Amino acid sequence: MHTETVELAPADYTISGDTTGKSCGGRFLIFPTGITNKSGYISTAFTADYLETQAIFDAISKVEGANYLVNPRFEYESTNYYIASSTCVTVKAKAVTLKTGPVK
Repeated sequence: MHTETVELAPADYTISGDTTGKSCGGRFLIFPTGITNKSGYISTAFTADYLETQAIFDAISKVEGANYLVNPRFEYESTNYYIASSTCVTVKAKAVTLKTGPVK
């Protein structure tokens, strides 16, 4: 196995103020509802749910030039019915704008 050393550059970034994003949807039987396809490319390492991903995208979109969120906190509001459910997800975090990459 060959390993390669990658030299990291100091990250040049700005942490903006607080931002929030929200997304609502649910399920009817087994079918999801409320998919907007406005999630862009967001890592799903911590968010497996499409409502969370859409809420993150909404929050990032509210800050000019932002790339990431720092320490997102999620709040859920759910209503369950016999054959359906309705959920709204709100994310609150600080936005980060990356000016130069962390890799040389």
